[in-house]
Amino acid sequence: MPKYSTPSLLAILAISVMSCADKTEKPLPPQPTEAATQRPVNEALAPKDERLGVAFEALGRGDFKACRTQAEAVLAEHPHHPRAEFLLALGLHKAKRYAEARPHFEQADTATADFAGKQAVPYYLAWCEYWLGDFEAARADFRRHLAVTDEGDSQFGLGAIALELGELDAARVELQRALEIFELRIAKGELAAGGDVAKAHARLADLDLAVDDDAAARQHLEAALRLDPERPAVWFKLFTVATDAGDTELAAKAKAEYERRTPKADGQTPMATGAGQ
Repeated sequence: MPKYSTPSLLAILAISVMSCADKTEKPLPPQPTEAATQRPVNEALAPKDERLGVAFEALGRGDFKACRTQAEAVLAEHPHHPRAEFLLALGLHKAKRYAEARPHFEQADTATADFAGKQAVPYYLAWCEYWLGDFEAARADFRRHLAVTDEGDSQFGLGAIALELGELDAARVELQRALEIFELRIAKGELAAGGDVAKAHARLADLDLAVDDDAAARQHLEAALRLDPERPAVWFKLFTVATDAGDTELAAKAKAEYERRTPKADGQTPMATGAGQ
C-alpha cells in the first residue's frame, strides 16, 4: 500500500468546526487554540473537564501519550464521554495505532452530544479505515465529511482509495478536484497549503505512471518537488522516470537528492536497499 501523509490534525479540526500518500511527511500549518475550536456542548451528556483542554494542548505539541492519558482519565469517570473518546482516538491515530483508534472514533461519531471537533470525526475515522484496508467504509466516511465541509484532504482521500482499487478514471477526477481545492487555499494566502498541493501532484504522477504516461508524470513530480523538496519517495520516482527517459543529468540529481533525504538505518546506501520504491 503506498504511503500518504495524514493531514495535520489540528488544521483539520480548525477547518471542520469553523482545514497528510501521497502519504509522505507534511509540515504542520499554524495550530489553532482550544478556544478557536470550541463548539456548544450539551453538558449533561458531555460534561466540561479541564483535563480535556490539557489533552488537546498535549496533542498540539505532539505528546500523544499525554493526550491519551488525560482522555483515559476522563473516560474512567465519565464512560463514553464523546470529546474524551475523540481525543483518545486522535492520540492513538497520531501514534499510528489505527485498529485501537477506530472504535473510539466510532463511539464519538455516534454520540448525540455536540462537542469541539465533532464535525471532523468522519474524516479521521475514514483515514483509520483507509489504513486498515477498509476502503469502502473509508470512502463513505470521506463523503460524509465532504457533505458538511469542502475539505481538500477528504477529496484527496477519495482519490487515494480509487487509485488503490484501480479505478483510474475516478481517481483522476477526485485528485484533480483535491488539487483545485488546495490551489485555491494558496490563492487565498494559506502558504501552508503548498504541501497539500505537492502531495496531490505526487499522486497524480502515480496515476500517470499507472497508464505509462511518463512525460505527464515527470511534470507532476517536478511540480511536487518545487513546492516540497523534502519528499524522498518523490525524488526516487523522478529518478526512475528520468532514467527511463535517458536524462542522465536529472537522474543523477534526483538520485543524490533522494539519498540525501533518506535516513540510513544500517549504513547502506538507500538506493542499494530498494527503499522508497
